[in-house]
Amino acid sequence: MKIYIIAGEASGDLHGSNLIKAIKTQRPDAECRVWGGDLMEEAGGVLVKHYRDLAFMGFLEVVANLRTILRNLHFCKQDILEFQPDVVVFIDYPGFNLRIAKWLREQVNQGVLRSKSCLAVSALRFWSSSCSCMAFSDSNKRVNNSC
Repeated sequence: MKIYIIAGEASGDLHGSNLIKAIKTQRPDAECRVWGGDLMEEAGGVLVKHYRDLAFMGFLEVVANLRTILRNLHFCKQDILEFQPDVVVFIDYPGFNLRIAKWLREQVNQGVLRSKSCLAVSALRFWSSSCSCMAFSDSNKRVNNSC
């Protein structure tokens, strides 16, 4: 199983590392390619981008780094296409992740991603003790529920 995880901050790195550990106990052969940090890498993920290189706060910093942000979006899309994951997990980082999730859904609908199981894309956003889940299925219905 090939899993692609995107987390853009330290708390997402922690949640992602726990997810990787749990996956590895059930599926030791699972390949996890991640945008995250040291914890996700230590848990067994192949680190593509560190969250330190992704965090831009405030209007001026975002404007000053707009090219970098756009390059990161482009790189992430290309990396997903090359990796051909079975599942993509988004943790926090909504500005980036929602753009990738929308693009990913289009790729799946167009048949660009070859894996049928990629039709189920989960977007997880964690808040202190609760989270909301959003998933797109092959019927293109958006499903929202509480975890």
